[in-house]
Amino acid sequence: MTQQHPARTEGRNQRSRQAVIRLLRERGTLSRAEIARLVGLSPSTVSTLVSALVTEGVVLELGDQLPPAGGRAGRPGTAVMLNPAGGEAIGVDFGYRHVHVVIADVTHAVQIALSAPLPADYDASLGLDTAAELVRTAVRDAGTDPSRILGVGVSLPGAYNPHTALPNSGLPSNWSGIPVAAELNRRLDLPVVADNDANLGALAERQWGAGAGFDELVYVKLHSTVGAAFISNGRLTRGAAGGAGEIGHLVMDANGPLCRCGNRGCLESYVGLPNLMRSLEPGYGDRITLRDVITKAWQGDRGCIRALSEAGRT
Repeated sequence: MTQQHPARTEGRNQRSRQAVIRLLRERGTLSRAEIARLVGLSPSTVSTLVSALVTEGVVLELGDQLPPAGGRAGRPGTAVMLNPAGGEAIGVDFGYRHVHVVIADVTHAVQIALSAPLPADYDASLGLDTAAELVRTAVRDAGTDPSRILGVGVSLPGAYNPHTALPNSGLPSNWSGIPVAAELNRRLDLPVVADNDANLGALAERQWGAGAGFDELVYVKLHSTVGAAFISNGRLTRGAAGGAGEIGHLVMDANGPLCRCGNRGCLESYVGLPNLMRSLEPGYGDRITLRDVITKAWQGDRGCIRALSEAGRT
């Protein structure tokens, strides 16, 4: 009989465990039989994994009985779900003039959401310091036990290279070469991962939004920055250096307006939120917000419809 290498077996078990947790995170409440079918593992393997996760407090067994998957004959299965008390995750979103922080449990229920304003083109040190302080405030105000925090996810408005863990482009030049995740980890002493905001938006849409159930998806983000993300066969397409979706800095006109990246005529310099809002100020004043523009467009305001249509065509 061939002997299994312990390290190889341990690695396979860990991958199977992660697959079960990921499935429960995406699908919610399932039976063991459904888990086995969806992750492609044997029922006995899934039963062992789920029992271990229940013992660890990661998964809850519910009293509910779920019918056999696909309407097939058989005994109902006991429902299992991720334990909401299994820990919290923190999200940090850097925007053009703000940083947002949320804390949510493992079932995605948001516990608290806070925001802080930032000046335009703020430098990395100010942004990271503000984010760290906002995280500490959120943890305190939500009454979150720091020992239960699983980690921090960071959304960046520009290309991010997952291999070097450094921003590539799209962010102000003073962020160049700054290891964002490592710097926030140093300030918070928590595990931190970072990615591009469009990539994260695409993943969110695929799980909860318009892209739910689709393995092929194109996501375009039009806000303070302009970006895109591509999902193919259910997986993000990043490109060699993480910049596959950086359409905001495609040059439309080499003699066009100056972009914040230093080049001229980038798509973002025409249709990014600051420029879109600036084009509307003569008719609507400088206090109009994007939410106002969208609301007015839905109500039939021709000026707002025209501005959004032109941005979309560009």
